[in-house]
Amino acid sequence: MENRVKKLTRSEAQEQAARLMACPMLAPQSPEGRREIVDSLLRHCVDQAHAERTMTRFLDTAADIRGALTAVLTQTAEETRKGPVLPDGCPECWTGVDPATGKDTWAPYPRMRTIRGCDYSQRCTCARGAWLAANDKARALRQPAREERTA
Repeated sequence: MENRVKKLTRSEAQEQAARLMACPMLAPQSPEGRREIVDSLLRHCVDQAHAERTMTRFLDTAADIRGALTAVLTQTAEETRKGPVLPDGCPECWTGVDPATGKDTWAPYPRMRTIRGCDYSQRCTCARGAWLAANDKARALRQPAREERTA
């Protein structure tokens, strides 16, 4: 059964915006500004839980953002959006630690095999490789078949 996310409603966005309005130093002073906060949440947040995460992080990390309130809110919404979570790879596909982020990195195609003198790469057999291979198959099934050219 497909797990559908309930879209964020205007009343839920207003509820989260009210948390911002409780902070006089951050809250917009005009009705138009307050409406823009609600509209920004509606544009950038997937559901009520995402709007709540966005507003919580925004309130926890907001410094002096006068004049850039919706830009910071948009950036925060993007940072708190949950995407698919890839499992960690194995020692065979681990490529080291990214010096910029300090996070582990894995090769997408660490295995090589040779067929009739040609080298081919393939997904690892670990949980990460299996997850990527399953997504490859799902993506291939979603794309329409290519039409053959006739000369």
